[in-house]
Amino acid sequence: AKQGYMFGGVPPSSIIKKIGIDETPNLSAFIKVMEALPNGTLVAVEYVNALDQNKVEISAATVDKRWYPFQRAVRDDTEGKWHFSDCEKPNDGETAQEKSVAIVGGISSSEVNTSTHVANALVSIEFSSPFPIEGGMNFGKSKAWGCGVIVDMELGLILCSRDVANTTLCDVQCTFAASKTIPAQVIFVHPLESYSIIKYDPHLLLNDATVQVRELELSKDRVVPGSKFEFVGLDRDQTLFYNETKVHQILDRQSMGSGMPSSFFGFMFSFGADHSHKPLPFESLRMGGESRGAVGVHYHKDEEIVMAYTLSPGRTHMAADVVPLLTAIQEAMHKGVPLPTELKSLPIYMEFMTLAIARSIRHLPDEWALKLMESNDSVQRKVLTVSRKMVGSNSYEKFEVNDIILSIDDTPVSLVGDYKKLVDGKETVKVSVLRSSKVIDLGQVRTTSFSALGTTRIVECCGLILHDPHPALLYLSSQDKFGKGGIYVAFKEGGSPAEQAEAKNGLHNSDETNEINSKLITRVNEAKVTSLDEFLDAVVKCKHDEYVKFTTKNVDNGELAVHNIRLDLEYWKTRDMSRMPSGEWVSKFIEHEK
Repeated sequence: AKQGYMFGGVPPSSIIKKIGIDETPNLSAFIKVMEALPNGTLVAVEYVNALDQNKVEISAATVDKRWYPFQRAVRDDTEGKWHFSDCEKPNDGETAQEKSVAIVGGISSSEVNTSTHVANALVSIEFSSPFPIEGGMNFGKSKAWGCGVIVDMELGLILCSRDVANTTLCDVQCTFAASKTIPAQVIFVHPLESYSIIKYDPHLLLNDATVQVRELELSKDRVVPGSKFEFVGLDRDQTLFYNETKVHQILDRQSMGSGMPSSFFGFMFSFGADHSHKPLPFESLRMGGESRGAVGVHYHKDEEIVMAYTLSPGRTHMAADVVPLLTAIQEAMHKGVPLPTELKSLPIYMEFMTLAIARSIRHLPDEWALKLMESNDSVQRKVLTVSRKMVGSNSYEKFEVNDIILSIDDTPVSLVGDYKKLVDGKETVKVSVLRSSKVIDLGQVRTTSFSALGTTRIVECCGLILHDPHPALLYLSSQDKFGKGGIYVAFKEGGSPAEQAEAKNGLHNSDETNEINSKLITRVNEAKVTSLDEFLDAVVKCKHDEYVKFTTKNVDNGELAVHNIRLDLEYWKTRDMSRMPSGEWVSKFIEHEK
């Protein structure tokens, strides 16, 4: 009747005939089959369209008993209500990993030898998140496909774009050598650079002759315009493609974190075919359908190492930025100590200005122009300027928009790589800027801790998916509009009381004033809320079938709005979900006052 999260690949109005090899002629048989499958199991779903039952289709589905409870509902005609009960769970000893499946097919080989080496290190990644969070509703999707690179076979580590795996609130399936698919877990999401690290169980690939994998070493060298590479990647159907490429341009980019338009912190370079001076259209390298982020790697055949990996159409991120942090994660895993969960940096968003404009328009002194030119390189002659700053941080108080950063800890800086080395991981840094044609010493500026796990707690209430404001949101607002904050509305589920309330009032998604998505809830009835705990304390006092008044704030303009939503605790219970240190997400339903 409705796809939901688990059966997203099965169209509505379909009739499911089989789950795996088991037939499902009726609902009882379907429940019995599903009860035996552990959470995370990848299964084949055989179905027909209700209007065309002669054509049998097959789709893959990952069993989900974690994000949405596996329940049966029976209607009591005397009451006119539906009663829910939990279905049975599989045996305790059975795990989803034991049910990893093989996919028929193979990687198409290229005519070049290097493709074989790289192909065995490439992994096809299927990412799905039950809820769009951190602005994902506006800037991304809850499902994505991409390509990753095996960087550690012993530990089972895969490097991929954050545009593919942008949160730990997810399910991940990885396909190796186009022959075996197993579950995996996102263990690290870089808050400032656009890459994530995924972990799989390497034991699941042992003693399988159909799966031949290898790891690739990441280069610490920096590419320059004119550098030649071989581009090797995977298509959505596991087909290997190859092209000789050449770096044409180096670009500086910075990221404000998840939920922001695609712009990344680090070095990027565009590439094109060797026989042409024009950039090669990325689409010609096959990025179709819902493909996102990394779909291949640049490979230097003489050294047999990965020089970089692609993040977005026509641009590539230097893998050299990944090496120090990846090494720290590997060392932590070998020692059995917790992985880094926070990274410190200055919470400012920077743009780049040519040195010539800085001198002629911003009146950069000749003395500093010479220092910055010496700190630059032959590729770029630019300076760093402050474009945005994070609300609530020390940087918000110290910096002003359009400040030109001159030095960090008395070291002239104009390159992103140098800036990162001088700032990242420190508690405070001494900063000098050019402001209104004057050199100003800001003194010691405190850095801010950014989570390397993203959002680790959400609350579901009235069909609203709520979490604390994420860093990207704090860049987009100002202190006077953000105020004392609130709880971010990440998503509104279809058919929920929240959606019904808007439909009842004749509101449309285009009505920004009354749309609750992407707003901050600042009050529940008359109680002020600035945290999830305060929100739950206020909402549990509300009873079933009562109307709850949510006061919201638009962080773009500071406008307030009121949303009256009926509390339905029969079908839309309040739920609290949190990420545990083990990486697992657990949820509990919240009891309201009777």
